[in-house]
Amino acid sequence: MVILGRIFEYLSTLNPNIMKKVLAVACLLSLFSITHSMSQNIAPESLPASVKSKFNEKFPGSVMPIWKQEAPGFVDVNFTLDKKKYHATFAGHGDWVSTTQYFKVEELPATISTYVSTEFPKGKIISSGLTETKTEKTYEVSVRNGGVLTELVFDLEGKLKFKEQIE
Repeated sequence: MVILGRIFEYLSTLNPNIMKKVLAVACLLSLFSITHSMSQNIAPESLPASVKSKFNEKFPGSVMPIWKQEAPGFVDVNFTLDKKKYHATFAGHGDWVSTTQYFKVEELPATISTYVSTEFPKGKIISSGLTETKTEKTYEVSVRNGGVLTELVFDLEGKLKFKEQIE
């Protein structure tokens, strides 16, 4: 769900007329994709040239890209750069939307670790990363507490910005 939030944030930066057209096309495409899995692998040779070009320009030296389509009109890629794992999202026409750099739980700022251990004393952090969009950088943390998965988003100072239970 956080990915969709970043996509909508990107769309809000577009001209209102363009945004309406993009949303209309996305809605139509989503109707066709209901019977398919939300995340489908894409062969590198099937990618738009503009997406490949922007990816190579923004992440030179990246290795092992795995391309997926998680939302209509957008392309996601998981890759490694300098021995670190990343996830990036691009609009289908090539514009970069966001990048998340994943890292070990031990690398989280102390304020975030303290918040998680206080709010979820029996919880386990299953992923953590630093996400960058055109307008901001945030820490994203996924916590499993019993059978419940919760997504947390913090600003760079460690202040909670968003909290959502997924399961």
